Amino acid sequence: GLRPIPLDERGLVRALQEQAEHPAALDVEVTAEALPELSPATELAAYRVAIEGIANANRHSSGSRVVVDLAIDDQVLRVTVVDDGMPVPGFTPGVGIRSITERVEELGGTVSVGPDAHGWRVAALLPLRA
Repeated sequence: GLRPIPLDERGLVRALQEQAEHPAALDVEVTAEALPELSPATELAAYRVAIEGIANANRHSSGSRVVVDLAIDDQVLRVTVVDDGMPVPGFTPGVGIRSITERVEELGGTVSVGPDAHGWRVAALLPLRA
């Protein structure tokens, strides 16, 4: 439950951009609109959702690219992680997905995970001030 140092030192968007710069199986792009000040709990949950989404894509996807998008929709923070491939057959959510689901729901948010028209998607809606 400790906060990652880059999150405290650089903020959510820059911490994710730095994570995206680390060599991995898939190319990672982080896009974000200007975000308002977020509560520490919301910021941490958003970071964990994005990091787990990237990790799952690297472990399970047949794609080559991951996009993490952060945006404000109707007073909630939307965190979306989409890759351009499908997970290996028989994929079932593991500890990481259950962990982010619990973290998001504890804050009163929602999360969905699964394939969509563009590949594999993790999408969370988080209250701005949890």
